[in-house]
Amino acid sequence: MTMESFDLIDIQRARYPNLNTYSYVSKALNVKSRLDFILIAKNLSKHVKSTGIKASITPDHKTVHLCLSWPNNSPRGPEFWKFNDTILKDKNYTGEICELIPRIRDK
Repeated sequence: MTMESFDLIDIQRARYPNLNTYSYVSKALNVKSRLDFILIAKNLSKHVKSTGIKASITPDHKTVHLCLSWPNNSPRGPEFWKFNDTILKDKNYTGEICELIPRIRDK
């Protein structure tokens, strides 16, 4: 499957096609690579305020960021939330949760 089959675009590359920015830079290995992509649905691209690849606290990996700007007049539903309880029928899941809760409580 490709990004196109999900109607996704790499918004960083779409906005800055000629900008050579890398999310991984190893000076020791003399390697630069674009490991991280900012994928969004094409129809959301009009809401992208900014994107970028910036330095981070790790020396070789960088931070990718995406800032969205949603319109205030977005139609909202009735704000009714319903818990999907189908996962509670999964015995493996409920067993792991039952084992995990006491360990978390002890910490």
